[in-house]
Amino acid sequence: MVTADSPEGPGSAAGSAGETGIKPGIYLEEKKSTIGTAGTAKPTEYRTFWVTLTVAEQSAVMVVLDDDFKPTGIRNTFSQDILQGPGWHFIAEGEKRYQRLRPLLDRMLAPPPKPAAAAAAKPAAANWWGGGDDGGAAKKDLFNLDKAKKPAAKAGPKKGGWWDN
Repeated sequence: MVTADSPEGPGSAAGSAGETGIKPGIYLEEKKSTIGTAGTAKPTEYRTFWVTLTVAEQSAVMVVLDDDFKPTGIRNTFSQDILQGPGWHFIAEGEKRYQRLRPLLDRMLAPPPKPAAAAAAKPAAANWWGGGDDGGAAKKDLFNLDKAKKPAAKAGPKKGGWWDN
């Protein structure tokens, strides 16, 4: 497998079209479509630049480039048949830009760093429904209100109206 940082990168014998048929570098995908219907229909062309992340025997993992030609992180795997088919063009002029992108591509290939081990594993704080000690909230029944502590208001005629408050 040829990766962005491997010695078999672009320009070497292993990275040439003779062995795999897929050259590491930048590719242009062109799609033609029609937007609208009937009288408002207009032909349009979509252009997407892709850069090879890894190249295998008959396929390549590629990443979409944004407007500034930086990798977006959107990946897709394409077969050799697709990359050599209509609508796909290898951009030979993009060799220098591809070489500048290699450090970014290497970081995308690297496994994510492992999180630091916790100093002491604490049990998760229990909530009122978990039955743990969370300040006494779990010890009393929240739905059975203690009416002895708060006497009900006596019913009787009200003085004034809402405007008197």
